[in-house]
Amino acid sequence: MKTTITLLCVILAFLVWSGIVQAQAPRSGNSYVNLTRKTTGGQIQPGDVLEIRMTVLLPWGFNGGTIYRARYYDDVPTNTTMLTSTTDSLRIITNEGVTFRRYTLGGGDDAGRYLASPGAGNKQVRINLGTTPGIPTNNTPTSTSNSASININGTYPFGDQPKWWEGHLFTTSFRVMVSGAVGDTIVLGAGEFRYRLSNGGSDQILSTTQYRILISAPQNLCANLVGSNFADGTFGSGTNLNRSTAPSFVIPGYVYKSDMDINLQPDSSLGDGKYAIMKNTSRYSHSNANGRKQPNCTGGIIAVADSCKYRMHEHWDISGDHTGSTTAAGNAPPAYATSAGYMLVVNADYVTSEAYRQTITGLCPNTYYEFSAWVKNICRTCGVSTNLVSTYTPGVYPNLSFEIDDVDRYTTGEIDTLGWIKKGFVFVTGPTQTSMTLSIRNNAPGGGGNDWSVDDITLATCTPNLTLTPSPTAVTCYGNQVNLSCDVRSVFSNYVNWEWERSTDGGTNWSSTGTSGTGSPALVSGEYEYDASYPSFLGDSSSHGSLYRIRVATTPANISNAACSFTATSTVQVMVNNCMWVLRTDVSLTGKIQHSKANLSWTTTNDEKNIYFEIERSIDKINFVRIGRIPAASRDIGDTYHFTDPEELNQPAYYRIKMTDGVYIKYTRIILLSTNKLEFGISSILNPFTSTISLDIVSPSADPATITIIDLYGIIQYSQTIRTTSGVNSIRLGNLHNLTPGMYILQARQNNKMVSRRILKVENR
Repeated sequence: MKTTITLLCVILAFLVWSGIVQAQAPRSGNSYVNLTRKTTGGQIQPGDVLEIRMTVLLPWGFNGGTIYRARYYDDVPTNTTMLTSTTDSLRIITNEGVTFRRYTLGGGDDAGRYLASPGAGNKQVRINLGTTPGIPTNNTPTSTSNSASININGTYPFGDQPKWWEGHLFTTSFRVMVSGAVGDTIVLGAGEFRYRLSNGGSDQILSTTQYRILISAPQNLCANLVGSNFADGTFGSGTNLNRSTAPSFVIPGYVYKSDMDINLQPDSSLGDGKYAIMKNTSRYSHSNANGRKQPNCTGGIIAVADSCKYRMHEHWDISGDHTGSTTAAGNAPPAYATSAGYMLVVNADYVTSEAYRQTITGLCPNTYYEFSAWVKNICRTCGVSTNLVSTYTPGVYPNLSFEIDDVDRYTTGEIDTLGWIKKGFVFVTGPTQTSMTLSIRNNAPGGGGNDWSVDDITLATCTPNLTLTPSPTAVTCYGNQVNLSCDVRSVFSNYVNWEWERSTDGGTNWSSTGTSGTGSPALVSGEYEYDASYPSFLGDSSSHGSLYRIRVATTPANISNAACSFTATSTVQVMVNNCMWVLRTDVSLTGKIQHSKANLSWTTTNDEKNIYFEIERSIDKINFVRIGRIPAASRDIGDTYHFTDPEELNQPAYYRIKMTDGVYIKYTRIILLSTNKLEFGISSILNPFTSTISLDIVSPSADPATITIIDLYGIIQYSQTIRTTSGVNSIRLGNLHNLTPGMYILQARQNNKMVSRRILKVENR
């Protein structure tokens, strides 16, 4: 009796299983892989080779175990050309991308056929599918010429290869080269998988999605980022293994798992086509990242802490999320009931599909952003052969596409099992664009790998570098001229709008000074650079203590939007002193290199009592630090002083002497010393100008230099020969008020060396 009941249960279970499978319909998805950047990822560029793929899953037992007249059609995507060398072919590949069958492009010899000009009603690509496919006689989609049947027998593991636990899983492919130019859009062809439920029946059609791909120039990720992970970008934190609330986005066709650690359910696993927001990829929140996994789960007594049962499917890595980390290791797997950060974990579906989508608002027009994420391949031993035999390799590598407004901008390439890796790209918003939809799509099918986690999805602004001169203070004597400028540098050329701001309450409140303009960036050492200068003014009590800073943006409208413009992190404070008493002491500073150290000498006249000489050094000529302090000899006839920098000079450095009695101060000229020979050049220039140009010339010797101003017609408008000393020479060119406002070229020449700068003459204010 017991045997009979058992047999009935088995039969009933099989009938239920068969009914479920029978009810399932074939599914498909399509994608492409950039073979040129298969391991590194990147933007699609001219000359890249793409493999165009369509993946189909035929469930076990569908249509009684057989489909008929199976074939695949497609066209070459726009802005690409078919690769037609003798080594190129049409293929059937496994979900791991391994060639299972290969067909020549020409017709009449095998089941594949490519026509460069197929004629009306025909497709360029045709592959007859099935157990024994024949030679196609045409590329007409409705024609079933020599197509064959596919055996998807209802009992695992029978049926045609390649096979997976839930059915026959295969991918068609062909290869093209990107022939369009940067800015063009590739549109995939309208591919189709056609089959019939009987030999004489009508066609059943699974169609591909005609994804759009932007051809782009390569662009590095931002060095300077302002912004953070956006909504659901870090996925929050909690004590449960996985977050009970689903994310704001939905992965179409996937199942969200929210109860995997409730009472440690035995079915608490993340199967194909499922996703969860988890704090630990261990199915039981185990913290032993080095526990056993397949194929080493059997044999001998396994300690509880080392048990394979703690690993998802006995294969997955045991790891924590990435938020707060900057390395491939990420965070350690947290223990059960411990509060920790969450990450999105995806067990990819058998067919390719979208895995993330979110609409972002409040963006700035004409602004560069970085869209990036940290991604991890979480299975090193999930590979399976076409006969469902474990290979204990990574199997299918995750390969993701990043999209903006449903246009592909970037592919990650195959993500190896090396830990967390940052993937992403830089893009610029449109002239009036303030919102966009970001999405991440799976380019590789699931099954036997393609299990991955993602965290710290970020949309951040790429900011320019703003260097104020002088900084942090502009010290001057009452009635002397104050010169302020900013060097604006960026890897992009569109941060051209600038405006100076002033604060009179220590930086609490800022207001526009009314001084603004548009820069003309020049490419210098890989970055776009220009000077934005504040009009010179005389130091007096009204300017004493005021703070100045600069604000830059990509458009005039963005200047007035604090969220879309950028200010320098440093400021300049104007300090106006009564210098009448201190000015009696004059200093002449020189320097030289001795035994790899800077040796400074200065001679004074009219030394006053209680004066100290503070020796200052700077690497960038902006931020000076005191390295020594010497009291004056206090002799009216003056004296000579010496000081050696205690540190060896391993890079060029600027030096100056600050004279002070504790109340009043006065600076010497700045000199530049280097263990290497100095190169003649212009280290800084005040630009634009009105009637006076201030510039610093670096001279390797005490030879004269000639400075010339030339208009855009090549006519010399100004020329002067000046004496120089070795180091930095501060030069002022006056009486330029007669020059017509506009663009000029300033040339400085010494011996056989010449340097040039573009300068802009503006109207006197």
